[in-house]
Amino acid sequence: MKKIILLILIGVLSGCQSISAKEEKFKNPLFYKKMENLSSNYFWDMKLTPTTMTSYLRHTDTVWVQKCDLIKNEETYVIMSCEDVLDSTYRHRTKCIIDNDPFEGHVKCYGSEDKYDDPEKHWNSIDNYTTNDPNYTINNPNR
Repeated sequence: MKKIILLILIGVLSGCQSISAKEEKFKNPLFYKKMENLSSNYFWDMKLTPTTMTSYLRHTDTVWVQKCDLIKNEETYVIMSCEDVLDSTYRHRTKCIIDNDPFEGHVKCYGSEDKYDDPEKHWNSIDNYTTNDPNYTINNPNR
């Protein structure tokens, strides 16, 4: 009887692991590409994964990695809740939206703070990025 319960438990746990692994993948592969900030005043480029946001200070070796949780995962946008680089008890949200530019993979990112009751009503500080992918559009059937 103990062996049967153990086998059932192992089956349930392995099923949960495969569900988690599936959830930890962006629906749109464009979000995995390194994004170059288009602002002339802001030299931090960015790369996302479902569990991290990595910022690269251009022309230096400075790299900041933030641990994140994927909140929403859609074809045209993602929302992540991430730890602050300097204070891991403080979290912020980032929403990155793909702009359907037919020439390049443009992404617009907004920020908000998790301290709000509804942080998604307080988006601010837009940043524009490009993935320098001239073959990409949202409707690209070759993706």
